[in-house]
Amino acid sequence: MLERLKKSLLEAPIFKRGSYNYFIHPITDGVPEVRPELIREVTANRGALPTWKWTNCGPLRPWEFL
Repeated sequence: MLERLKKSLLEAPIFKRGSYNYFIHPITDGVPEVRPELIREVTANRGALPTWKWTNCGPLRPWEFL
């Protein structure tokens, strides 16, 4: 389940902006272009996705939530 999303998060570039880790991903940024199969997978499994608490989240590792 959510294999496309996991793979895309693992491959997403992560940039350090000061003390903040910033990643660029089609689902969060719309860049690069969102592939239709990724949208279908995410929307079909949206109930299985975590609710992230963004305050004091520490180093960004979104793949740990999947």
